[in-house]
Amino acid sequence: MEKAGRPEKLTDELKREITRIRMTQKRWKAPAIQKELRLWLVQRIKEETTGRKVPLSNELMDVQVEDRLPGISSIQKYLKDTIPSQYKELPEDKPWTLESLKDKSIPPEALPAVLEVWLRTRTELTHFTVREALWVARIYPLFTIKIEKCETTYDIDNLKRVAKFYANEELLTEVAKTSFFEFGGTRGILNLYEEWKRTRFEPAVRSQLLLPPIVVGQYPKDKSLAQQLHRTAELQGEGLRDNRERFELEKKFLREGKEWPSDVAEQDKLVKEHRKELKQNRQQTGDSN
Repeated sequence: MEKAGRPEKLTDELKREITRIRMTQKRWKAPAIQKELRLWLVQRIKEETTGRKVPLSNELMDVQVEDRLPGISSIQKYLKDTIPSQYKELPEDKPWTLESLKDKSIPPEALPAVLEVWLRTRTELTHFTVREALWVARIYPLFTIKIEKCETTYDIDNLKRVAKFYANEELLTEVAKTSFFEFGGTRGILNLYEEWKRTRFEPAVRSQLLLPPIVVGQYPKDKSLAQQLHRTAELQGEGLRDNRERFELEKKFLREGKEWPSDVAEQDKLVKEHRKELKQNRQQTGDSN
C-alpha cells in the first residue's frame, strides 16, 4: 500500500528524471523506477542543502525523500502518457546532413566547428544528429583555441561532449513535456560556465553564485559588497565561510581605523593572511598548554 501524502502531481524535475530512467531502461516498471528515483532524490537534496550551517540528519533526509517521492500509481499514470512520445523520432533527432540546413539553418561562421565534430563522430562510428549540430553552432565559441595569428582550432572532444549533453537534455524535456532542464535560471548558466572552463566550484562558492542577485537599494548605502553578500547568504541560511570571514575582518579593520581595500584580490589576500595568523595563534596556545 502506498504511503499517504505522496505528491499526486509530479514536478517538472521529477518528470524529467522518470523519463530519463525510462529512456535508458525501457523494460523497467514503475516499482523499479521509484526505487531508482529514491536514490536520485537523496543526491538532489544533498545538493540543495550544501553549505547550510547544520547538515541534514539521516532521519530528516528520509522524511524529505519520502515527502517528495511520487507513488507508484503516479509514476504508472505518467509513463502511460509519456511512453508513446519516446518512440516518435523528431526531425531534430535524425542524422545531420547538408539537406538539414534547409529547415534548420546554421550560421556560416559555425559550420567549420560543426564539420569538425561531424568528422569526429564519423571516425568514432557514433551518431550525430541535427539537434547536436544546432548545439555545436550555439556554443562552439567557448571551445575555440587560438593557435597563431588568425588560425584557430577547436577543443573537439569537449565541444562534442557538451553539445551532446545539451541535445540529450533538450530531447528529454520535449519527451517529458516540461521546461528545459534548469537552464532557465542561474544554475543553468553556471553549468555552462563550468563546462566551458572544465572546472567545478567548491560547494561554498557554488552556493554563493546561486544566491539571488543583490538588488540596488535593497540594503543601506553604507553597507559594503562583503556585508551585502554576507547578509544575503545569512537570509538564505547558507552561512558561507568566506563571506562571513571577510565581513568580520572588514569590521575589525574599521574598528582599528584602518582602510578596507576595495580591490577584491587585496581583500582575498588579507583574508588568507588572517586565517594563517589565527591558525598560528591556535597552535601556539596548544603548545603552551
